[in-house]
Amino acid sequence: VKFFPPFRLNWLVQRLRKQISLDYQRAHNRITFDNVAHTLPGSFSYVTIPAVPEICKSAARIDIPKYPFHKQFDSFIFNSFLTRPEAIMSLGDVRTECNKVSPSYWIKIDEKVHVPV
Repeated sequence: VKFFPPFRLNWLVQRLRKQISLDYQRAHNRITFDNVAHTLPGSFSYVTIPAVPEICKSAARIDIPKYPFHKQFDSFIFNSFLTRPEAIMSLGDVRTECNKVSPSYWIKIDEKVHVPV
């Protein structure tokens, strides 16, 4: 394992960032140029674009297992009132009332009276 002084390490990190940024810009320039060259073949007849290799289909996607979403949702609707508009509106009203009451004091205690805790 090789250890570098901090200033050398910072320099290496900056160099790596520049290289990654340059590779990213080149890749996007190539993608953009290839798209333009494909859409306007008459303007770029002197350019031959290499064929893009086919990506392995098994590596490009993830298989998602089957899930009975509609069955689960129907069960949720049957067992819950939270899907009915009346219940949602009344919960909103309850929350509004709670927000109105929360800043007020519920118990008034005279500050001169000492209350044991």
